[in-house]
Amino acid sequence: MTGVAVCKYGPPLPPNNTLKNVLIIGDSVSIGYTPVVASIMQSEALVQHAPWGGDGGAEETACVHACSPV
Repeated sequence: MTGVAVCKYGPPLPPNNTLKNVLIIGDSVSIGYTPVVASIMQSEALVQHAPWGGDGGAEETACVHACSPV
């Protein structure tokens, strides 16, 4: 029996109209380094992590594809 993907929310903030927008898609590892990347790029871009669920992120790549609207 295989699991079912649970689709989670996208990034927590709306896109920025003046800065570039960077979206890091991934799992718990990327949740850890997203704040570092955001800090380094704060004057150039709004860096966010998705899916935003407060846990392990996207789980597996297959879950991201299953939940994508396109």
